[in-house]
Amino acid sequence: MAHNKLYRNFIILQEDEKLQSPNGKVLSGYAKIEAKGDKCKVTFYAQNLKKEDEYSIVLICNKKDMKKIVDMGPIKVSDSGKGEAFKEYYVDNIAGLEFGYEKISGAGICKKGSSKAEFMLYGFMNGEKPQEGWKSSELIKCDDKNVNSKPKEYLKETKKETKKKEDGCGCKDRDNLSKEFEDYERSIEEETVDPNDFRVKGGTGDYFEGIAKGFSEVKGCFKEISYSKWYKIPVKDIEDMCNAKDVDKYTVVYYPMLNYYPYIIKHGHFMMGYKCDKKGNLKYLVYAIPGKKDKYDQPYVGKSGFVTWAKCKDDEEHGYWLMFYDYKTSKVVVPSK
Repeated sequence: MAHNKLYRNFIILQEDEKLQSPNGKVLSGYAKIEAKGDKCKVTFYAQNLKKEDEYSIVLICNKKDMKKIVDMGPIKVSDSGKGEAFKEYYVDNIAGLEFGYEKISGAGICKKGSSKAEFMLYGFMNGEKPQEGWKSSELIKCDDKNVNSKPKEYLKETKKETKKKEDGCGCKDRDNLSKEFEDYERSIEEETVDPNDFRVKGGTGDYFEGIAKGFSEVKGCFKEISYSKWYKIPVKDIEDMCNAKDVDKYTVVYYPMLNYYPYIIKHGHFMMGYKCDKKGNLKYLVYAIPGKKDKYDQPYVGKSGFVTWAKCKDDEEHGYWLMFYDYKTSKVVVPSK
């Protein structure tokens, strides 16, 4: 059923725990699902794939009334190992199989050449924990002949309008579908948020806000970094940073900081921040290690990305060394300001 609200969900794709990484490099990526009106767009991005192998993008439906893995087709891989793909459907006709986007639980990238889905990367919405055995769900393929057809119920509701816009078979060409979705995207108007008190927006925000649960939020720490949220991560010993019981929390919070334990343990904590734009959309993860503004406290003299120093509140002597991390591309970035 069509709706006027914008629906967005961001899925972090992680390497399968039983996988041996191609080229010895860790696989990473994301999937994004957006719905507005009667249109739904699914976007995939991944890196460190092998160009000589063939991969498919899939949706994971792990609901009580639908347990399927939907193969939506191939994803192109560049010479550098990056893969990108997107698909556009009607909200009630995902992959031409006449089910709604609300049935989607997760997404993944699989290696071709098997009757069963051989996952390279996968992830679930909002840190959802799937039931055991979900990988053995039936694998079904996209119905390419039916992907641009509107569901029968929708056609009944909009009979007069569709006669003007559609041909006799009730189908629209892919270019028009793409243009209409882009028009919806441009028409979205989002209000700005309070720079000192806000929640990170969208499905991405739900995921990362969930990661931060259990940590103390520190407000007003870095005044020069606007639209950011900060959390204090206590560390008593190395065991605190090696606890992988919560895989998502370990992957996002602790694993990237393991190499900096000698710097962290001196102060018994580090900080993690979410740097957002003025609308509350997440741009970067930021990791902060306590220390003075000198090379002795700067982690590895900045060679690993900790190149920005910021004072905490009004303390001119003590502050933090910061590393900005683009979670979409899995790369360390250096802020221009």
